[in-house]
Amino acid sequence: MIPNWQRTAIVASAIVFSPVLRAARLIPENVTVGQHLAIVATIALDEPAPAGGLKLTLASSDPDLVRFTATPGGAASPSLDLLVHAGYRNSPEFYIQGHGKAGSVNYTATAPGFAGGTGTVTLSPSGVIFARSGAGLSQFRTTTGAGKQELAVYSVLLDPQLNVMHPQPVASGQSVSVEVTNSDKTVAAIEPSRLTIQSGNAHASLEFQPLSAGETVLSVTAPHGFSSPTQFATLAVTVIKPGMGLTDEISIGRDLQAHGTLTLGEVAGAQGVTVTLTSSDPAKLLLSTSPTEPGLKQITIPVPPGGFNGSFYLHALAGSGHVTYRATALGFRDREATVALTPSGLVIGGPQGPPDEAELLNKEIAEGPHGFVTNMSERDGTVVSAYSVQLDPATLRGADLTVQAVRPGATVAVVLTNSDPAVGKLRESRLVIPPGKSSAVTYFVPGAPGMTKVAVATPDGYTQARNSTSLSITVRQ
Repeated sequence: MIPNWQRTAIVASAIVFSPVLRAARLIPENVTVGQHLAIVATIALDEPAPAGGLKLTLASSDPDLVRFTATPGGAASPSLDLLVHAGYRNSPEFYIQGHGKAGSVNYTATAPGFAGGTGTVTLSPSGVIFARSGAGLSQFRTTTGAGKQELAVYSVLLDPQLNVMHPQPVASGQSVSVEVTNSDKTVAAIEPSRLTIQSGNAHASLEFQPLSAGETVLSVTAPHGFSSPTQFATLAVTVIKPGMGLTDEISIGRDLQAHGTLTLGEVAGAQGVTVTLTSSDPAKLLLSTSPTEPGLKQITIPVPPGGFNGSFYLHALAGSGHVTYRATALGFRDREATVALTPSGLVIGGPQGPPDEAELLNKEIAEGPHGFVTNMSERDGTVVSAYSVQLDPATLRGADLTVQAVRPGATVAVVLTNSDPAVGKLRESRLVIPPGKSSAVTYFVPGAPGMTKVAVATPDGYTQARNSTSLSITVRQ
């Protein structure tokens, strides 16, 4: 027989060490929803649903203010049954509708074998705004030729101070009729002006058609039951003519030319676009559509339908100062560009080509030796070329980056000298660089081992370059 004191100890021990059992819980979300809008939610389970699934029931404590739907456009109800699949820890998504703009309402979730839970629905104002991809839009800039563009209005949740929070879809069973006004119908047209945001959706679209350069303001009227937000209820629209890109801030040597390009700010329409280019001073700068055509004060460049660019040539007639030229086209903003006029000269190069760009940047390299080595076996000769270059106005040096073609109407006579014809000869010592070209070529043919210097003379009207005007040529056996 167990003494009473031992029996008491055994009972006490069982009480202390027996596990405490509790029911698994349902955990509803706390959400904020705008008036006449909806928000998606789920119910969490702190244990997986049992085999066969779990049926849980939602119930609103105030069906006038908060109701539920299983889908965005489903029928609203003060209660809703959901089936949680076996092994899942979350219910399927459902929608909570709000029908008030202040206060809060509780809702409950219950299920067999689980402890019920309570969530809170905070009610807040709603509004309609202009937005793009859900982000509020207060300003919009476009061009006269941009064509029809889509704009959108969104139903959004507002905070108590009527600041925009984020989009929320319209509650099922409802639709929101929105009126959009346009302050200046000569600047743009909108279609339609009355929009409907359908239940389960958060936006509706309209087409915006720019008509002329100017400014207009679009306004969206808050429908019944919605509030006027502090932002994005108006959209300030600026319509401008599209611009043009133009070769700008380029340097061109005297009696040389450079290739230029123009780019339209938007593609040419069905009739194409004709761009007119005009030199501000034809005594300094002329224009042409071809590297071999004489330059003119003014030229036109047709851009075909669907195109957006064109090309032309700039001819320099002076060797100092700056000159401008202008592009104009119907329906586009004018564009002006500047050309720096610099001296031009001749440089010489062997098989390696024109002088390297390092000579533009480094005086020691520019003044260093230039030339090449050849052998008596090279009976076909080694190429020697003279190049027309735009010279840096400060250093009077030129290189591969400044090689430019001769302009139409000018021809460069190239005279090469050879200090020791016994070492080798030039096939031709007098060359011509014609319009549209930037170099003239001859060949050095070895005659005997030794060294000679081949140099290029500076023709009248050109400036003596301070680099690469001679080549030291070594002939080996």
